Amino acid sequence: RLASTPFINDHQTARQYLQHGVQLAEYPSNRVSSSTMRRIADHFATGDIVKRDTEQAEAWYIKAIQNNNEGALLRLADLRRSLGRPAEEVVSLGQRAVNHGNPKAMVELAFAYVQGFGVEPDHTKAHTIMEKATAIDSSMAYRIAREYETLSERNPSYHIGAAYWFKQSAKLNDPNGTFRLAR
Repeated sequence: RLASTPFINDHQTARQYLQHGVQLAEYPSNRVSSSTMRRIADHFATGDIVKRDTEQAEAWYIKAIQNNNEGALLRLADLRRSLGRPAEEVVSLGQRAVNHGNPKAMVELAFAYVQGFGVEPDHTKAHTIMEKATAIDSSMAYRIAREYETLSERNPSYHIGAAYWFKQSAKLNDPNGTFRLAR
C-alpha cells in the first residue's frame, strides 16, 4: 500500500519508511495510533514491503488490540490459525475489551465466535455479545449487518444474519439500516 501512494513510488523507499516508522513506534513517548500499529502488523504478516515476520506481526497486533484497535483481533486470530497455533489468547484479549465496554472490539469478538477464530463456533454467544455492543452503541447494528453481508459472499447462509441486523439497525433509528431495508 505504501508503495502505491503518490509520494512513494518504489518498494525500497516504502520499506525504509516502514522501518523508520517501526523504530519511532517502539518508543513509548511517541504517540502512535492503533491503526498504524495494525498496519505495521499487516506488513509483517503478509511480507509485503518488509520480510515476513510472524513474531513481529503478532507483537504489533497485540499492541494494536491493547490500544483498542478492533480490526487487529480477528487478524491476529487469523494469523495464528494460519500458522496452526492456538488462538486462545486472542479470545482472552477480546474478552477484556468486552469487559471494558468497547463495542467495536465486542463486534470483533462476536465474529470470532461466528467464524470459529480461536474458539469453537458459538452463534448464541456471538449474538449475546452483539446485543451488548448495540446496547452501548446503536450504530454497531449496521456494522454487524455489513459484516454478515460480507461473509455471505462466501457462505449464503449468512444472509439471514445480515437481514436480521439490518432490521435491528432500522429499529434503532439508524438511517443506514433504514435505507438498506428500503433497497
